[in-house]
Amino acid sequence: MTTKEPKLNSLFRVQTILLLQKDTGKTGYDLAKDIEQITGKKPSSGKIYPFLHELKDGGYINEVEHVESGREKTTYVLTDKGDTLVTDLLTRMSNLLDARLFQLLDTCYHCGVKLYESKVSENIDGQELTFCCSHCKDAYLNKDRVSAHSH
Repeated sequence: MTTKEPKLNSLFRVQTILLLQKDTGKTGYDLAKDIEQITGKKPSSGKIYPFLHELKDGGYINEVEHVESGREKTTYVLTDKGDTLVTDLLTRMSNLLDARLFQLLDTCYHCGVKLYESKVSENIDGQELTFCCSHCKDAYLNKDRVSAHSH
């Protein structure tokens, strides 16, 4: 019987799976604290534990029981399958971010480097050209003079 991938249809679920670790794991309380620190909102245990049980039932995490300071605690640790899910999720998220960032980038007209913030623009023959730095702009503007002198 194959298990289906857990629904990662909310930021809370994505944050939870990304915060889990393969070697050390985290308790439900630790996950709630980490999510609160990241988002400013503490998720309820009624939200955390059902999702952790869904991950466990799907074979994505294991529960490790231990005693700490005289209290029984459960730590949730990613399995190999869970680690693969996290890697795939990070790849998908990276692809989405790359696609969005690509829309925000300009390209240096001279050297082709992708630009996010630092840019130099010059209106040349009625066309606004973007360069990564003043050196590329100057090199582009002087290319005719340089090639004329090299002949």
